[in-house]
Amino acid sequence: MVLRSVDDVKLSIRRIVCTEVNLVLATRFKEIVTQLSDSSHVSQEQMQQFLCSAHKSGVWIFGSFEGDLLVSTVSLYLDRHPWGIEGRINNVVTDKPYESRGHGTRLFEHLWQALPGICPIGRDILGLYKLTLCASNPRAIALYEKFGFRKDKEQEMRMDVTRDLFSFVL
Repeated sequence: MVLRSVDDVKLSIRRIVCTEVNLVLATRFKEIVTQLSDSSHVSQEQMQQFLCSAHKSGVWIFGSFEGDLLVSTVSLYLDRHPWGIEGRINNVVTDKPYESRGHGTRLFEHLWQALPGICPIGRDILGLYKLTLCASNPRAIALYEKFGFRKDKEQEMRMDVTRDLFSFVL
């Protein structure tokens, strides 16, 4: 999805799929997620392998790009149970020089639009009924609350998908 052009730089959001994963993209992904947790022990080849195999294990990774440069990412992990699907959002991070440009908001908007095509929604059909994520950054918490998340525990935020998913205002 091409969003717009700023100073002749094409902004886009897309799912990161194996066919486009190379060492350059894997290295860039590693650089960005290292801002959240230390991944220095992970090689670029291991990161490339993770990105290529993620979809097989129920992980959907989306990236926000300025031109061909990955600048922001969000990952959706889906756990299927006999009673429905639980989702966990991880690796929500924007590279520091690209913060405050709306990348996080656009990633969440894209994820929300894509969710019904990723999995069924609603406990009554054994679909997605809960989303969780951890947050401690006040700016991030404000973004997540805009999309319907509410604080549950110290740093965890939850959403009852069947009640809250589409009640946010874009």
